[in-house]
Amino acid sequence: MLISWQVSILTGNIRVGAKRFAYYNNLKPGTYTFQLKASNANGIWDDEMLRMEVVILPPPGKHGGPTPYILYVFVLLSIILSG
Repeated sequence: MLISWQVSILTGNIRVGAKRFAYYNNLKPGTYTFQLKASNANGIWDDEMLRMEVVILPPPGKHGGPTPYILYVFVLLSIILSG
């Protein structure tokens, strides 16, 4: 089986065999569209392209908001008051 894939600016063709997953490392926060098109065992491509939108959020503390710090204070106070 051959698949053709595209994720925003990443693109390529791979032979997958029995492998039925894809992974991407070091994607920056943002919205990406994963597009997939597959062929059968005879090399005939399917006309339909599958699409999935993926949103990568920034890690806590990197978005500039106070939320992670409020959580850190809450956890610290919980530890102090429970001991």
